[in-house]
Formats: sequence, C-alpha cells, structure tokens
Amino acid sequence: MLLVVILVPLFGVALVGSAESNVKPPQIYVYTRDPIKNGEPNELICHCKNFHPPIIDLKLKHNGEEYKDLFQSDMSFDQDWSYYITKSSKFTPQEGVKYSCDVKHSDGPVKSIVLDMVRSRAAHIQWGT
Repeated sequence: MLLVVILVPLFGVALVGSAESNVKPPQIYVYTRDPIKNGEPNELICHCKNFHPPIIDLKLKHNGEEYKDLFQSDMSFDQDWSYYITKSSKFTPQEGVKYSCDVKHSDGPVKSIVLDMVRSRAAHIQWGT
C-alpha cells in the first residue's frame, strides 16, 4: 500500500510537467457570416483552433472598443488534444471602422487580427507570424 501512495504523486507531477511543455499557439481566423455589405446587419466571428493548453481569451473589437453582447461557444478539443473555440457578435459593418479580434493565449502576448473589409474574406494569422 505504501508503494501506491508514493507512485501516485510522482505520476501526477510527470503529467503536469509534460502538459506545461506542450504549448501550441492558436491559429486565428476573423470573418463574417455573410459577405460584407456596409450598413447591412451581419455577424463578426473570431475562431481559434489547434491550441494547447486550453487557456485563452478572445475579444472582438470595433475601433479598439470591445463588443459587450457576445456569443461564445464551449471550448472543445480534437483527437490530438488541441483545442478550439469561437466568439461572435452581431454587428453592422460601416466604412472606416476597424473590426478586430484580440487573442491572448496562455502566457503569450496579445495578438490582434483585423477583418479584411475590402476583400470580404476571412483574415487569418498563424501565431508565430
């Protein structure tokens, strides 16, 4: 019985150590539900995927001001234990307004990605770029 008590704490420490060393930064996508048309209601979406550990904060912004009425999906994981999450907000695109998603993952710096209003397509960033 004494042997079991000693091995359990050592095993737990090994698991914690390996999880901390397995930091995988997210891929970040910012896009809209529908093609962008100024003055027409739409939905701004920020999707982060392929990250580990599951410590992340997403903020949707317009001209640097954070949206307050947001929907956030539950955080989920894939078979490789990488995580993904989505945050969105209803919005009406306006010319000259900068729409962005700020992402803070684990202990890393905040990354900001701006919606491409001209091309009306998803903006994407790999964390290391």
